[in-house]
Amino acid sequence: MNDIVISSEAQFREELKKLNFGEAGLLFRGQADANWPVNCSAVRRLARGLAQPVESRLTNSLLVGYLEFLIAKARMLDVLPHGFDSASPDLELLALLQHQGAATGLIDFTLKPFVALWFACNGSQTDDGAVYFRSRASTTGIEEPKDIEKPVGSLYEKNVLWSWEPSAFGSRIAAQSSVFVFGVAEVGGTAKMGRFIVHSESKSGILSQLESIHGINEETLYPDFPGYAVANASDKFFDAKRTVSYWQALITLATTDSERAEAHYNCGVAYSALKEFEGAIKHYDMTISYNPDDAKTLNNLGVAQKSLGLYKEAIANYDKAILLNPEYVVAYNNRGNAKERLGRHKAAIADYDEALRFNPGYVEAYKNRALAYTRIQRYKDAISDCDIAISIEPRYADPYHIRGDAKVPLGKFGEAIGDYDEAIRFNSENAKTYNNRGCAKAIIGLLSEAIKDFQEAIRIDPKYEEARRHLKQAQTLAQDRTKSSHS
Repeated sequence: MNDIVISSEAQFREELKKLNFGEAGLLFRGQADANWPVNCSAVRRLARGLAQPVESRLTNSLLVGYLEFLIAKARMLDVLPHGFDSASPDLELLALLQHQGAATGLIDFTLKPFVALWFACNGSQTDDGAVYFRSRASTTGIEEPKDIEKPVGSLYEKNVLWSWEPSAFGSRIAAQSSVFVFGVAEVGGTAKMGRFIVHSESKSGILSQLESIHGINEETLYPDFPGYAVANASDKFFDAKRTVSYWQALITLATTDSERAEAHYNCGVAYSALKEFEGAIKHYDMTISYNPDDAKTLNNLGVAQKSLGLYKEAIANYDKAILLNPEYVVAYNNRGNAKERLGRHKAAIADYDEALRFNPGYVEAYKNRALAYTRIQRYKDAISDCDIAISIEPRYADPYHIRGDAKVPLGKFGEAIGDYDEAIRFNSENAKTYNNRGCAKAIIGLLSEAIKDFQEAIRIDPKYEEARRHLKQAQTLAQDRTKSSHS
């Protein structure tokens, strides 16, 4: 679905009338910067506490550990307001914390499109805003008390996209007609969403219109919030080592093997997020000593081993995980990654095939299979896989980059440059994309532009020797061309 650009409250209202709400209706979310991903604030907070990005396959596990830590500490500090106590369900406590300003795994949507429009216009006045919308029928609603009572960890086990309209126990929840979407760290790739774009110059006018026509302003949407929630807002630094200490403490306090296994597992996840893979392996091994048939732990152990270059050991653990769960899509994908590192490209492709057989919408498997195809010179197949990945997740930079790499050997240099342009639009800090675009430009004689790309690649990664070599070659060619033109 193409973006719908609006510049006024009236235009937004007219465009809403054209949407097919369906029987279940639509959910809306406003974001002040249209370039932001649609993800939960907890993931953004965790990213600030890590030196390097978390691997996507570990994000949900680290997120669950953080959420359990957040809830446990709130209960321990005895800061819960009237009507809540240590026996209150995890979901209700997270909802309370979310609307008091804490960073949680709940992603705020609303049933009221004009509330979403206010959030799209409030905040940055120099960036374009966005109002996302999706069918509520694309989520699994939580309505039964037994579902609300579930521990938070169980709601992140199967990548189910949940939606929950909490009872109005907080004034902000009522004022904003909140519906929480959760179960994954980022909802952008789980199903297609429509989007309104609000240009920055229209924001202040729309805010005035929303206040005068609908009575929507900051005062009507936000009540006061307690100190604990403020301390856990998404812009507050979070030291991931605190979760390690938390789970280590629980290991010593555990009284059953089940409790010890859980604490060791979460310690492993925290160590992995910190890129301390030796520690992760130690705790995953301990988890397996208590529960040798836990496919998830075997998979994560494989990820940690692969990160240390222990590819054969990783493959052995992926094998065990798949034997325990023959439809373990992520394990097939991860095993393919490890086989790729050993140069077993055809075997890796077979694993990606299996991952896609069980989950035909798995973007990572399409991307990884495309990369494997390029390595055995099946460039058309690589392009086809990238096309599918982009159709599912059009803002994902990697498939554009890989598609560009596949087009260069086919002589489609202009198209390749266009793909690199898109990859850079969605990830402007990938040195390799600039380097590869520079190479494509140099081939067709755009030497001055190629030089700029190589220089940008070196700025991002000063140790990028390949880019330095290409830069020197392009500069030499440019100098020779200048001499020739003057002779």
